[in-house]
Amino acid sequence: MRKDLKEIAMKYDLSLGAVIMLFSGLQNTQGNQVQFNHPELGGLGQWQAGMIMIGDMFNHALKAKINELCHELALIVKKEQKATPKKSVIKNFDAIYGTPALKGTQNDLKYAYYPAKDIFIIEQYDKLEKYSTKGYQITGISQQQNYFSQDLTIQTDKGNITLSMLTKV
Repeated sequence: MRKDLKEIAMKYDLSLGAVIMLFSGLQNTQGNQVQFNHPELGGLGQWQAGMIMIGDMFNHALKAKINELCHELALIVKKEQKATPKKSVIKNFDAIYGTPALKGTQNDLKYAYYPAKDIFIIEQYDKLEKYSTKGYQITGISQQQNYFSQDLTIQTDKGNITLSMLTKV
């Protein structure tokens, strides 16, 4: 187990499990925000720089404690990411499929759409998936994220579709 997280848990008088949960959530968003549900943290809540909400909404001391903790953990996450930057493999597909008509990134999700080849590529958590877009022309992508999942909505010339409506290739 990480010694620094144990020390942080002791510093804030919280369980290691609560600190690990926050740290893991912050890793998923590059240290930008975290949603959580833990009794030691006031129940259901969320944090991002400058904003903290917890279920125990009138417990201002707990809010301040969680805000300081999340800020400290976010700095660790960002420092670690700068030390070991991830390289996107989607860029390698530009040479194969040409220039993408749509390309984007949010948190750990990257995507590119190559209409000339009817290919939509998603890279998430170092996992790459390719989909056939035959029969659809993608015009936009939106992402909804909550504590439990990330859902993609794909806007097409035939209306909105989900990723599950495309065929993996």
